[in-house]
Amino acid sequence: MSNNNTRYTYRASAEEFASIDAKMKQYGFATRAKFLSHAAAEYGQHTPDDVFIQLSHMAYSLHQLMRADTGRLHLLKPRQIKRMSRDVREAMTALIQGSD
Repeated sequence: MSNNNTRYTYRASAEEFASIDAKMKQYGFATRAKFLSHAAAEYGQHTPDDVFIQLSHMAYSLHQLMRADTGRLHLLKPRQIKRMSRDVREAMTALIQGSD
């Protein structure tokens, strides 16, 4: 890996920095510079939030299916099963499109 360093100055209001810092912490970046560098490199790509939202729907659907597997199938309604199928299909499509 190269030992080249790039330095830049970023000017923003205190409110903007507070927003950036909140997102930085939310996504687990150690420094503001690392977060901003990552954001710049990923600009225009899909956001991780899109995929995570879809994955959360899949996780919920899997939880519902596990309930059915343990003998509580009566707790699932046909519309819930259709919803689960749609959520899984949307999540898989998002993951496939994200890997292109």
